[in-house]
Amino acid sequence: MKTMNHYLIIALILLYPLVNRAQNVEVDVNLNIKHSVGGISDFGRERHITMHSSLYENAWEGELDKAERLFEDLDVQLGRDNGVASFLHQFSPEDENNRQHHDPDSLSVLLDFWQGEYQQRITDRGLLKYKNEQSRGTIMGTNPHPTYPTLSYFENGLNGSTWGRENGFTWIPQDIETSAAWMVQYLEEFFVETASQEGVVMPEYWEVINEPDFPLNTGQFMMSSWEDIIEYHNLVAQGIKQKLGNRAPKIGGMTWGLHDLFRGDGISRFATANYVDGFYGNTAADEVAKAYARGQVDTPLFNHPRDTPWYQWDVIWKEFIDRAGDNMDFYSVHFYDWPQYQNQGGQRRSGGHVEATLEMLEWYDVFINGKNNRKPVIISEYGAVANSWDPMPHDTRFDWENLKPFSAMMMQFLERPDYIELSMPFHLLKAQFRDIDNNGDGIPEVVYHYKTLRDDDGDGVWEYSELVKWYELWDNVDGTRVDTKSSDPDIQVDSYIDGNEVYLILNNLQEQNTTINLNLFEDNDNNPTSVRIKHLYLEGVRNIVLDDTTTTNIPSSVTLRPEATMVLKYTLPNAVAINQTSVENKFYGEPVSNNQRVAINNGDNTFFVNNVTLPVDADKAEAMIKMTVTLFDAPQTENGFLSINKLTFNGVEVETPFDWRGETQNRSKWFGALEIPVPASLVQTNNTIVVDFQHVGEVNIVNLLTWDFSKKPGRSDQGNTDPDPIAVTGVNVSPNTIILNQGQTSTINATISPANATNKSVIWSTNNAAIATVDTNGTITANANGNAIITVTTVDGGFTSSTNVTVNNTPPTGDVIVIEAEDFVNTGGTFNDSFAGGPGLGVNKTPTNINYVNNGDWAEYTLNVTTPGTYDVEYLISTPSSGAQIQLFIDNTIASTTNVPNNGAWDNYTALTGGTINLTAGTHTIKIIASSVTTWQWNLDKITLTTGSTFSGKTIASTSQYLKLYPNPSSGKIYIQGLRTNSNTTIQVYDAKGTKYPDIKLNDDHSIDVESLSRGIYFLKVISKRNQTTLKIIKN
Repeated sequence: MKTMNHYLIIALILLYPLVNRAQNVEVDVNLNIKHSVGGISDFGRERHITMHSSLYENAWEGELDKAERLFEDLDVQLGRDNGVASFLHQFSPEDENNRQHHDPDSLSVLLDFWQGEYQQRITDRGLLKYKNEQSRGTIMGTNPHPTYPTLSYFENGLNGSTWGRENGFTWIPQDIETSAAWMVQYLEEFFVETASQEGVVMPEYWEVINEPDFPLNTGQFMMSSWEDIIEYHNLVAQGIKQKLGNRAPKIGGMTWGLHDLFRGDGISRFATANYVDGFYGNTAADEVAKAYARGQVDTPLFNHPRDTPWYQWDVIWKEFIDRAGDNMDFYSVHFYDWPQYQNQGGQRRSGGHVEATLEMLEWYDVFINGKNNRKPVIISEYGAVANSWDPMPHDTRFDWENLKPFSAMMMQFLERPDYIELSMPFHLLKAQFRDIDNNGDGIPEVVYHYKTLRDDDGDGVWEYSELVKWYELWDNVDGTRVDTKSSDPDIQVDSYIDGNEVYLILNNLQEQNTTINLNLFEDNDNNPTSVRIKHLYLEGVRNIVLDDTTTTNIPSSVTLRPEATMVLKYTLPNAVAINQTSVENKFYGEPVSNNQRVAINNGDNTFFVNNVTLPVDADKAEAMIKMTVTLFDAPQTENGFLSINKLTFNGVEVETPFDWRGETQNRSKWFGALEIPVPASLVQTNNTIVVDFQHVGEVNIVNLLTWDFSKKPGRSDQGNTDPDPIAVTGVNVSPNTIILNQGQTSTINATISPANATNKSVIWSTNNAAIATVDTNGTITANANGNAIITVTTVDGGFTSSTNVTVNNTPPTGDVIVIEAEDFVNTGGTFNDSFAGGPGLGVNKTPTNINYVNNGDWAEYTLNVTTPGTYDVEYLISTPSSGAQIQLFIDNTIASTTNVPNNGAWDNYTALTGGTINLTAGTHTIKIIASSVTTWQWNLDKITLTTGSTFSGKTIASTSQYLKLYPNPSSGKIYIQGLRTNSNTTIQVYDAKGTKYPDIKLNDDHSIDVESLSRGIYFLKVISKRNQTTLKIIKN
């Protein structure tokens, strides 16, 4: 496909771009190609053009005209509300027979009254006509005070009836069970099902608690723990779903305020649990209160070092997903830029940081729950904040600093329509409750900055703030998403079509003017007749401008101001025929480690993305590697700190950019996503990515995205034209010899020459199917003892290459018994850990392990043994505690005692040898006990019992500190460094599933040949008379 300048080719292929110019940033729009992700392709105004407000706010009093403009003219969707529940909790009467708890009967009366009161309020204000529309897709929840047991006896934590508050009868919830019980009754009784009923309509989303990370164990008086906050989510979700059934809203969390996953805590908290003493006096009652508060605070996660890197991921997000994820219907996230204007420091999260955070959250959720069970995300707040602004008079430049991420971040959210269900820019309607009036004269000395309506002159007349220009900019945008592409990742682009109207949105992440060439491709000579251009930008220091012009002179290029947004609305003579498709798919990479990060090595770093569905037609498709990394924050220049020296994709070197999405993040580390286009023709079912980075850092996630087109998209770089075919000149298969045991499988690889050959299709065949067969992917299955030849033949040219296969009889094997720690039948103990979020007495069961194991805790398992004999015991176990110990009993007789070493974490599971035991055939009771005096013991994943020659590939021991492999990865010879001279050593080979391969001969130079192994991860069990060690290798 060519541009409009090439009229002959246009006529031949009946496909042409409407406007084009040379160079600068190229933006391509294919009007006839629908772009869908997870089956979703609509803009979704009601999901994204939203406002952080509720129809029931007092701030709407006297503002019907503002409501009419926002709801009718600008089509804005409310909202979010955390105030109603917090307010009603604060006035809930105490139960006289159950102190420090609400009275259920009195709460019912209170809720019934306020149902009618809120209905009357919106009726009196003329807002009832909007109730049905503005009740859709709403988010509601609570603030930490007073609903959560913060133990605050300040005004914000007290609860009680009006009479009780006036007469000193107030109460505070003192445990999460009390708060959860109130929440369940509130949701069951307060909300109605439809807008036609009197009262507030049940929200679609319920956030359990808003931003608990900010007040937790700080001077804001919230004495609690991460464990309790997480368990509170479980209690609320379970209670609401059990009580309300199908009426229940979607329950979600953890609604953190800060998302810098690679950093330490980021918030200054008290260092020791004894800090609570400073909030109480010295009476006997105070001493009881102190002890209780310390018990609420002093938990394992409280004592986790807060300045360690990745604290926000390891301790906050990952713990939340692991402990509460099963009960959540969605995850809730807040994103904020910290601007540099009038602010010390400042950090940019728009761009790369947002991408990296979402990639990590999504990948881990899929890794734990599976792709089909991935939970959606709600962005219930985003924008910009700066604490240094708080005492300053309002400056319209503050509004601009918010308007920038409103568009920049939302365009990132729009890229994930099947994942991010709803997003909401943060600004409140009037927010007078956030103003500060120190002398009580009714004139606030400090006025809140983040408002939709402002009355800064105090005349009582509320005017629109500059933030409303965002809604004016995005007014009317709607329709079906179509294919777009930008040649610069800092120019965001998206496009939607509604009938004969085309909306093209451009956003500039760069801090300079950028000229953009507009290339519209359309199949049917349906040329625009006019275009309306809205351009939101900053002029000078604080002048926010929204230009709005309409012209019949269709521009071939536009200039986008620094960090500005432009919406172009083209009008065409006829409705656009959106009759082609682009289906975007994401494939999740293999784990880079057991904690979602791996240090970048000097030289090659190898990653895998497997089980990829190949595009239907690679000639039409596009593909991209998306690599989440933490690197040194520096300018994005060729050969700079953020650049890549070399990247190979399935053995073929691919050109890599050095300009990534977003500018510098103004911090020591750059946390972002490297988006690297790769030829779709190179995509395989199982893919290997090898990267040589310019500088040190960490890699977190490596994913692969593909776009499966029904037709070739128009591309200004001529990537859509049909290139001259490149002929195949040969094929080589590796390995060329392979030895298998009967019943084993192995995949061999065919390498086509040249690497950029057009047709890489091959045909696999065998000369003796009785001995070995081969499928279309080159996977060989060993059927019977003997020899066979597997041959690959290229479709283009008929070139061949063969592998000689030897199949041996299946060797005798032993037996492996895996006891999953969470599958216990009984548990008990002597230490009550419920104060720390544990189960009380005994161990705590999670979907994948057991935790909250204290001294004296035990768990029992029923074991059926079919093969009697001596079994090696291996625990997959983890602890940051010193002095931990585990004992194993067989039928109430102690069989082994093993000290558990401190490995620095609760979830860094490593294999630990637990001695040998004798088992007879039949049913046995296996019991494990945390047997030392250390209070907090260990977490356990599984116990593996191994006998005979079978080895469990699931519980490989850590790599020996004495033996090293090089080179690793390798495709041929590997040397084992550290072996004794003339040592009698056996090398056993297992794949990642625990399947044993034939032993490998150790050469005189202490090398081994792995050429016969298929590509993948293997474990070498190096066995000598003195000891045995397991080493991991990667076979290219």
